[in-house]
Amino acid sequence: MTEPPRLGQAIPIIATRGRASALRQMIARSGAPMYHVAGLSGIDPSTLSKYANRRMPIRHHHMLSLCTLFECEPEDLLDESDEE
Repeated sequence: MTEPPRLGQAIPIIATRGRASALRQMIARSGAPMYHVAGLSGIDPSTLSKYANRRMPIRHHHMLSLCTLFECEPEDLLDESDEE
């Protein structure tokens, strides 16, 4: 039996219109599938998808979970248009 993919082992696939969100870019750089990131961060996969597709702003406690997972600062998850 093979082990499930870990962060950094999967081939990232991004299907998005326009420029990918900062969160989606970070997930792609990690190399992990979105459902794996959702599981490790404790965020429901459908909610994480909404965040990554800019359908919903990232909640503070979820932002902290993602920053712990990706070892980043909360500002790194914000899109340029969100920072204005």
